[in-house]
Amino acid sequence: MNIDVAAIHKSIDSNTKAVLITHTWGNPCDMDKLNQIKQQYDIKIISDASHAHGAEWRGKKIGNIDCEDIACFSLGKGKLISGGELGIAVTNNKILYDKLLMLGHPNRIPNALIGNEFINYSNGFGIKLRPHTLSMVIARNQLKKYNRKARLNRETNMFLENEIDKIDGFKTIKKYEKASRVYWKLLIRIKKEYWKDWSVEEIVKRLKINGVDTEQFHNYDFKYENDISYNVRYLGQLDNCSNMMPPNDLIFLPTYIDVNKKEMEKIINAFKNVSYERKFSI
Repeated sequence: MNIDVAAIHKSIDSNTKAVLITHTWGNPCDMDKLNQIKQQYDIKIISDASHAHGAEWRGKKIGNIDCEDIACFSLGKGKLISGGELGIAVTNNKILYDKLLMLGHPNRIPNALIGNEFINYSNGFGIKLRPHTLSMVIARNQLKKYNRKARLNRETNMFLENEIDKIDGFKTIKKYEKASRVYWKLLIRIKKEYWKDWSVEEIVKRLKINGVDTEQFHNYDFKYENDISYNVRYLGQLDNCSNMMPPNDLIFLPTYIDVNKKEMEKIINAFKNVSYERKFSI
């Protein structure tokens, strides 16, 4: 589900300045290979870590990996750390830090700058992106207990993932051996050859009847959904756009944090029941 490193090599040209990666659903990308790309091509690596609060690679937290120039975390409603509606960008690069200030912190320039590159500017040249102070306090306070929350998140979802993976008709998403992931959502892949004429909607419906709050993963065609500019420009035909979207054979469960054994058995039995229903249906 994460970025194909081999495809990055094929896509890089003289105009490439950075590679934007996403640690999808809290599952880290291969940071070793991305570091090799960074060194080979001398480009920036920017992490979309909006799902990956507390995820690790080789024991280091995502957002603090050597090859990451900038990492961005969503702290919006429903995220593993939430303050309502806000986000945060982190970097160890002083120049990039100042550029982030210039782009998102009007009225903090030049006093908040670390370096001297923008010292003569009387203000920033971006829009105000500072979240409300209350949102920041709420999010920051959750950090005090987050190590425990992340541990329970891993333990609960890894157990469910391993058990569901044993059930006919379902397959879970794998992680890299060097990664320690977190679970913003628990994704399950439907083996279509097992279910035959049963649709994903039918499987979700039957899981809900069995007491599991699950949903079908919905695709959003980025080619049409969100215009980034009203000044329409034609640059070429995107023939393979639909092939880049995730397949429609995915369902996801909510973020389980601290679920007792009885509840976990209920979830697992629901998947077993639906699998049996298909196996023995006429």
